[in-house]
Amino acid sequence: MDLLLTFLLLIITLPAVPCVNVGTLGRLSVQRGRSISIPCFYTQKYKDNVKYWCRGGTWAFCSPVVRTDTPQQAGRVSIIDDSAQQVFTVTMRNLQEGDSDTYWCGVEINSAADDGFKLYLTVTEGPAALSVLNNMVSGEEGGSVSIQCHYGDSLRTSVKRWCSFLERSPCLTPGGTGMSQHASVQISDNRRGAFTVTVRGLERKDTGWYFCSAGEEHIPVHITVTQRVTQRAVTQRAVTTRAVTQRVTTTAALQKTEGSSSTAHQTAAASDLSTENGLIPSTAQNLTHRAPSRYRPMELHPGTDPQSSIQVQTHRAPSRYRPTELHPGTDPQSSIQVQTHRAPSRY
Repeated sequence: MDLLLTFLLLIITLPAVPCVNVGTLGRLSVQRGRSISIPCFYTQKYKDNVKYWCRGGTWAFCSPVVRTDTPQQAGRVSIIDDSAQQVFTVTMRNLQEGDSDTYWCGVEINSAADDGFKLYLTVTEGPAALSVLNNMVSGEEGGSVSIQCHYGDSLRTSVKRWCSFLERSPCLTPGGTGMSQHASVQISDNRRGAFTVTVRGLERKDTGWYFCSAGEEHIPVHITVTQRVTQRAVTQRAVTTRAVTQRVTTTAALQKTEGSSSTAHQTAAASDLSTENGLIPSTAQNLTHRAPSRYRPMELHPGTDPQSSIQVQTHRAPSRYRPTELHPGTDPQSSIQVQTHRAPSRY
């Protein structure tokens, strides 16, 4: 970041500043009613410090407009800090002529005097000397963006340039092509009030701050490179698939656990019943698969076909009532079969 500030000092005429640990463009002109976003760069040592936007002709007596440690918007002005990129951005909306003044990018220092960098902002009634329609643009990875930098008659013969805040390479001028970060850049001037910058083959690393320059006028432009739509869709599908797979696996595991517990419980209940009522093992085994019943099982009366009774009892649910007694004349062998397939009783 120190190289960035050195680069700015070489290409831009800057007023005296309290330090070189904070930096931005030295002057801006914006047409009334428009909005502008202004980057304020700082060095690594200020990564965790409070930043603010200050208004006033002198550094010692400027009045903070908005800060990063309080509500980050005050009226038409907002501030946001990106410590990863070591830059905080101030956005001023619907500018009026009364907003013309000297402003400062400020960094609060607890143990010493604050650091800051001065910027002259002029709000014009008519078109500004140099302007862009929107200084916050975006494009997809692998795609391209075009930025038109409009200039007035007073800058028609001035040298036009496209520069990056983060590179030490020379700014690009009309009539040639070059590399900016990782993308190819072409700049052309129609000589009728606009020069166009086209950036192709965008990569995510090309996200950052640039600026148009004509003579001593500058206007910042931020390019955001977003992930390609197809890549976003594939990534989203992969995330969704993993989530569904995890839910299915979890549900199956829970069902398996619950099923094992239920079977174990039924088996234990059957074992208890067989022990209590003296049932033979085959009866206890059958009970684990039968539904309980509160109705009295059918009794065998003299003359009843034992075979049909046995079939009925085979498909009946267990009962808590006293099993059928043997009556005189009943075939003992059939009765034994009936008792074998009957549920235990507590009565």
